[in-house]
Amino acid sequence: MGSVKKRQQDATPFRDYERQIRQQFTEIFARSGFDAGRDIAGIILNRWGHAYLSPAPGFFFGRDGKPAPSQYRSCGSDGPPLFHS
Repeated sequence: MGSVKKRQQDATPFRDYERQIRQQFTEIFARSGFDAGRDIAGIILNRWGHAYLSPAPGFFFGRDGKPAPSQYRSCGSDGPPLFHS
């Protein structure tokens, strides 16, 4: 069953998902003054079959002169941190 749903998901055009999302948001929020044309600047749709992580700024390249987490590895509770590239 999962593979059938995955094929359906992959075969559905993005415009169909966008239309469905805009329609659902309008049905849910219209009474509060929501207007999909005005209030939605863009829709990001990821076709992931599992959890998706969107890391914070600095995760990949570091920030404020500090290394990125991917460049830092601890030696354990007693040792100094190690950096690698």
